[in-house]
Amino acid sequence: MIARFILPLLLLAAAAPAAPGRDVAGNRMLALVAVKGPAWFAAKEGERSALRCTPDRRRCMRVVQADKDWAVEIYDGVPTKPEPAVRIAITGEAEPYYVAPWQHIVEEANGHWLVGALTTQTTGYSGGGASNETLTLYDLAPGANADPPEVLNTLIGGSVMIHACFSERDMKQRAGACHDLYEFTCALTLDPATRSGRPRFRLATKARTYPGSLIRADDNTPKRMTKRNLAWARDPACSYTRTLAWNGTTYAPDRPVPECSDYLTL
Repeated sequence: MIARFILPLLLLAAAAPAAPGRDVAGNRMLALVAVKGPAWFAAKEGERSALRCTPDRRRCMRVVQADKDWAVEIYDGVPTKPEPAVRIAITGEAEPYYVAPWQHIVEEANGHWLVGALTTQTTGYSGGGASNETLTLYDLAPGANADPPEVLNTLIGGSVMIHACFSERDMKQRAGACHDLYEFTCALTLDPATRSGRPRFRLATKARTYPGSLIRADDNTPKRMTKRNLAWARDPACSYTRTLAWNGTTYAPDRPVPECSDYLTL
């Protein structure tokens, strides 16, 4: 029940970035496409995602799982041998987690590539659960083949389902809506107006709750509802747009972002 509710929301968050684009400086965001890998992919130990490549097949990547550890493997073209050009280990998450490749890759005019990994964490409640998703971008410099630095790490998705009916009276009070739902999604796109240097990004989020406007700290169980209340309500404070610009070390927003812990805290 929990997985059926939460995972579709996280898949929605993962799919949120809009169509690939280009800025004036010549930086490009490309959609990765699934490509059939060589036979030895399936023969090796561990669970693997599909191989994904740029449309011209110049860069390919996949995610590798072995026991509880994960890694992103990056190849120069469709691989002909098992050794990736770059391997990024992802470990240390406290909650159960799952790693998937970001569905885009950024080709910079200066020869750098930005590749992304999506880490999903989940937890269960009595009659509900929560999950969140983090996007991490790694900077692959020309000729580099080890330990690419993180240049962006941000929560881009969250969903929460809280059981809110504990008796028939509660069910009647809430017009049959027996779960409080919180949903946070995000789109990351190139800023097309960038004229020089490294790309800038636009981060646009959408947050909403059901039924109606909710706050997790409140006890919503006794709240009387009617059929009119049974609708999603947009949260304006957590539905925002920011520009992320390179500051010499990492990507940072042009203004502080709200906490939005109701949607992102497990």
